[in-house]
Amino acid sequence: MPTSSFERSKVKVSLAAGATGQVRICGLQRLFVTTLLLCTGTGPALAAELLYVYSPDCPACRKFDAEAGRIYPRTPEAQRMPMRRVLFSEWQAGRIAETSCAAKPVVGTPTFLLIHDCAELERITGYSTDEGFWMGVARMMRIVDTQRLQQAPETPP
Repeated sequence: MPTSSFERSKVKVSLAAGATGQVRICGLQRLFVTTLLLCTGTGPALAAELLYVYSPDCPACRKFDAEAGRIYPRTPEAQRMPMRRVLFSEWQAGRIAETSCAAKPVVGTPTFLLIHDCAELERITGYSTDEGFWMGVARMMRIVDTQRLQQAPETPP
C-alpha cells in the first residue's frame, strides 16, 4: 500500500492510500500538509473556481453585486464552481496566487475567470445584464462538466 509521510515541527503525519484521520496543525504546517496531500494524490481533487475580479469604484461591479451577485451563492452553479471575490488592485499587484494562472492580463472590472488546476478555462469580461452573465455561467458549467468527464476514472465493464 503506497504511503506518504513527513515530519515538521513535532508534527508527524503518515498517510496510507485511502486512510483517514485528523491532525491538529496551523499556519505554514497546514499549507505544507495540503500541498503534500494534493501532490501525492491522497487529498481531494481541486475544484473549478470562479474568480470575480472587481473594484469598489466600478459601477458595473456594483450592478452585478446588486443583481446576479446576490443570487449566485445560492445556486447549484455555486456549489460546483464557487465564486471568490478578488480586488482588482490586489490582482494588479500580483498578490493573488492565481494571477499566474490567467491566460491573458485582466485589464478591467468586472472580470470573471474560471480557474481549474491553475489554468484559465474561460472568462466573462464586463457586466451589463444578469441574462448575459447567466449565459456566460452556463458556458462555463459546460466546460466544468467536460473537464470532470475527462478526469473521471474509467470503470471496468
